[in-house]
Amino acid sequence: MLSGYLVRDGRLRRLITARRINERDERTDGVARIILDAVDTDGREVHATADAVSRMALNGSGSGLTVNTMLRWSVAGAGTGWGEDQEVWSLPARREHGAAAR
Repeated sequence: MLSGYLVRDGRLRRLITARRINERDERTDGVARIILDAVDTDGREVHATADAVSRMALNGSGSGLTVNTMLRWSVAGAGTGWGEDQEVWSLPARREHGAAAR
């Protein structure tokens, strides 16, 4: 993760540490699940998992590919929410990643 924040009890704070694990779909190689553990600047922890609900790929002007995945998040102590994951690939990098996953 490059950056993020946590809003809890009306307070928005930056994340100072985060561990994100992507599990990939064996058939499509798209993101199937995300597991997130993070801590904000107040020391508050967040533990969440997200499961892919749908995805679409968009051509990036002929030189790249963007894969958008809709996610259903389950956040410990907070319930369920919705979000999106975006993967932006150059075409050569996407081909290399796909070949390595096989």
